[in-house]
Amino acid sequence: MSRAIIICRLMRQGVRLMLQVGEKAPNFTLRATGGRSISLSDYRGKRDVVLFFYHQDDDPICTRIACSMRDLQPDFESAGAAILGVSEDSVITHETFARKNRLRYYLLSDEEKVVWNAYTTTREGHAAITSLRMTCVIDRDGVVRKVWPEIDLDTHAAEVLQYITQMEQGEESN
Repeated sequence: MSRAIIICRLMRQGVRLMLQVGEKAPNFTLRATGGRSISLSDYRGKRDVVLFFYHQDDDPICTRIACSMRDLQPDFESAGAAILGVSEDSVITHETFARKNRLRYYLLSDEEKVVWNAYTTTREGHAAITSLRMTCVIDRDGVVRKVWPEIDLDTHAAEVLQYITQMEQGEESN
């Protein structure tokens, strides 16, 4: 299904994307696996960022997403991109999830949903939709380059990697 069709369907349901391509991504600092605090600005001028939001550690669908990103992590790194996963789970839960699934990228704890609310979607007249999974690519200048408001489990990580590779070669398309 094309991105345009997905967005049209979401808009008919009253869903509004918070981030727009071409905007500066809101900076944030969150506690992360590895005992660190990670800020988006840590990557400014250094690496592109693949920021993916997922519902919950150990959820079967979220685990597939996290592991597909893990499997392509060396390729993302070669293309100059860092992967960051965000959910409202605690750092303790993230540590267990990361160890269990051999995740080497940072998982960020957004227990108060501050970053979630700044980055993801809302439904007109309702609170943030917490079940939607979303990914965005933020370039080295801190600009949102691509947003996937929904994902295809079988192809998502590869699609994101392809976009990053094309972006680095100056060939990306929205």
